[in-house]
Amino acid sequence: MIRPPSDIDALKGCRLLLAEDSMAISGALTFFLESYGCRVFKAARCEQILTLLKIQAFDIALLDVTLADGPVYPAAEALAAQAIPFVFLTGFSAQNLPEAWCCRPVFEKTAAPEKIAQRLIALYRDN
Repeated sequence: MIRPPSDIDALKGCRLLLAEDSMAISGALTFFLESYGCRVFKAARCEQILTLLKIQAFDIALLDVTLADGPVYPAAEALAAQAIPFVFLTGFSAQNLPEAWCCRPVFEKTAAPEKIAQRLIALYRDN
């Protein structure tokens, strides 16, 4: 898919928190999202996210639902408390999210990266 010219730097200046414990997926998403101009901060564990939130400001986040140390929900709660918009990413069905989080945007890991990027761009522009 060819990116529209308006999207080339659509995330320029954006500080994006990427929570993903698969190095392959994390690396691919980082490379892809940086091509939109954003700065990506990576974490593979919920504990790392909570630490990062104490020392770094973020504009948006992309959260794998299941990380190396368990569900990402404590970090999602911390992001929500700071009014930082986020999108869930899951290797399972999006229908498996707990009711408390079912209204949040969610993509299955098989989703096209361009679709994920478009949702993140919308969140960043609205924030």
